Amino acid sequence: MKKKMKNLMFGVALLMPSLVPAQALKDAIKLTTNEQYEKASAIYKTLLAGDKIGDVYYYYGENYFNNDNQDSAAVIFNEGLTKFPGNPMLMAGVGKCIALKGNPADGKGKLFAADTYVSDKNCKLGNAQKVAAYIEIARAYTQTDNPQLAIAVLNKALKIDDKNAELYIAMGDALYKQDPANGTPIIQQYKKAVDFDKASAKALFKTGELYLFSGNPDASLEWIEKAITLDPTFA
Repeated sequence: MKKKMKNLMFGVALLMPSLVPAQALKDAIKLTTNEQYEKASAIYKTLLAGDKIGDVYYYYGENYFNNDNQDSAAVIFNEGLTKFPGNPMLMAGVGKCIALKGNPADGKGKLFAADTYVSDKNCKLGNAQKVAAYIEIARAYTQTDNPQLAIAVLNKALKIDDKNAELYIAMGDALYKQDPANGTPIIQQYKKAVDFDKASAKALFKTGELYLFSGNPDASLEWIEKAITLDPTFA
């Protein structure tokens, strides 16, 4: 029994270096979503002080981008892309910053390159990584006023995983950018996100927000209260 326990503990010890950073990254991403940017930044810096991972650079850059600091976001995206030149999310991050700085053609070129990388039949990313990359590429297209391209990218992701809540949130955002007056298909996407992730305060909040924009304050309040009840820290 002692030998089995010792072997088990050894196995856990081997797993811990990979498990702890992964959870820390999830925590940091949640803090960014909840607009707690300084707290998120502290975690990203700690993660980058250890094993440097391309995706950490991306989400660290997003932390600045979502806090209306595109210049700092661009610095982080470019630093990460220098270290991880094949990372499609970093390519998307650099691309949208270029586009929003007044060079939409070059920015779109970066986004197209990221999409092409993930879509290549020889791409070595796993399915979950491909879907995550497609989502971030699509968000970048939406943020740079190319929602139709975002929708096309997300449809590729749907063929891999049609139960991903973040995918449906991104689709709702793209549809809103494309036609904000047509609320029905947008709400359908956010509600699908809730169906696949009951713990998604973001999907609940976006549904409520859209009801408010559509002139239905009662429904809006109901959904926003659900979001806050589920996660009181949600901004």
